[in-house]
Parts: sequence; structure tokens; C-alpha cells
Amino acid sequence: AVGTFIPWRPRLTMRLSIGALIVSLLASLSLFARTWDILDGAASAPRRNFTWFSTGTIPFEFGWIADPLALSMAVMVSIVALMIFIF
Repeated sequence: AVGTFIPWRPRLTMRLSIGALIVSLLASLSLFARTWDILDGAASAPRRNFTWFSTGTIPFEFGWIADPLALSMAVMVSIVALMIFIF
């Protein structure tokens, strides 16, 4: 998708794509470490909830909860995708 916007600079496209995958890997590793009691000392599933919009008195909430299985899958997918892009 990055190559669509910068077709005349293939090396820049490659570097941007690999950089984005590295950021993705670091983010998934950070959440994974937080879940497995490595960084903050208490194992808990990261969660985020917020109100998307309200209609009268009824709030519509949106959020996510990342359990260890989902985060381990995110780490694995990020690693495999990064290796595919590098090689």
C-alpha cells in the first residue's frame, strides 16, 4: 500500500514498510510483556473502554480486552510479517 503513494522511490517504500512492522512488533511486545507480569508487576489483561457516542441517556461504548493468547498471536504475526518483508 505504501508503494502506491511513492512508486518512484522503491527503497523508501521498503524502509517505511519495514519501519511500520517494527513499530507494530514493539507495540505487541509491549502489551504482551505487560500482560505476563514482566513490566508492571501484576498480571492483568490490558483493556480500554470509552463512550463512542450517546443517544439521550443511552451511551454506546466501544473497547477492547487483550488476553495473553491474543497478544501472543499478535507478537507471532508481527514477527512473521517482519521476516517476510525483510527477506
